[in-house]
Amino acid sequence: MKSAHKLKVNIAGEEYMPSSLRTEPQTLQAYRLGVEEAGEALSNITSEDGLNPDGLVVVMRAGLGLLAPFMRRYPDADVGFIDIDSPNEEELPATMQSIKIPESLNDGEVILLESVIAYGKAACMAVEALKERRITAHIASIVVSDCVESRLNEAGCATLNTLAVDEMDDNGWLQPGIGDAGDRQWGQL
Repeated sequence: MKSAHKLKVNIAGEEYMPSSLRTEPQTLQAYRLGVEEAGEALSNITSEDGLNPDGLVVVMRAGLGLLAPFMRRYPDADVGFIDIDSPNEEELPATMQSIKIPESLNDGEVILLESVIAYGKAACMAVEALKERRITAHIASIVVSDCVESRLNEAGCATLNTLAVDEMDDNGWLQPGIGDAGDRQWGQL
């Protein structure tokens, strides 16, 4: 009988969360530096866990801010990109826009970079797209909601590395959260 998949979860803790990501108001520069610091902490967590990935895959555009720290940690890793439109409302579906994954990553292991995972729609869609290429996904996310662990497990994610797990409020926002990282990093809010 085949054993059930079990997601491994590593939560670093709030002490690793850059304070600039939890305070309001923030300048664009302070927010970007906070994402960079969070990326450094996340890359440390993944390396301490013994992970030596074949590649890094960025969920556009929120995951872009994590790419530089992970490239410093894993300079030989190939890089791929997945663009998914994922509305904030849980009932609206995510839509794959594009996927650019080097063939060298097929049958390998990657770290999937996504700064915030609220409902898990985009992250699960990315994991499933990687599974089609026989790629094992290990997620690195600054903050995740308290409701995504089972969804990521069902999607087949191997590991979730995060700095914090936040609660989702009645309006669908993570509390205390770090804001809409995809927009905030690029000056869209």
